[in-house]
Amino acid sequence: LKQENQLQLQALDNAQEQVKAAHIAQCCNLQSAMQKETSAKEQVRLQMDIMTEQHEAAVEHARQDYEKLQLELKQCKSQRDAATNEAGEAQKRVDELEVQLMEQRDALRATQKLHEEEQESAKEQRKEVLPHQ
Repeated sequence: LKQENQLQLQALDNAQEQVKAAHIAQCCNLQSAMQKETSAKEQVRLQMDIMTEQHEAAVEHARQDYEKLQLELKQCKSQRDAATNEAGEAQKRVDELEVQLMEQRDALRATQKLHEEEQESAKEQRKEVLPHQ
């Protein structure tokens, strides 16, 4: 009976050791799983921070590009307006010069016509004078 009790006690001790070992293994597994979860969460947080920084940098770069293009557009519009004004002024000058040219041409024609008439008159006068001689 004593030997049987000792065997049962030893079996109970063995079972208790197995339970203890299983409990320790479960605790280690749980601790490992928690560490992995914490590590994964930290990786996700770091990745989100990186993505946020990249996004903010991309947004800032796009904003700067937009402002630069807006300024360039404003300058181009100013240059276009200046060129349009210059072209308008040049066209006015061309129109004025064309009017002056037409006036000078008309004056030249009138002068030529007058000169021709004077020459014709002089011829007539010579004809009149020559037969009397």
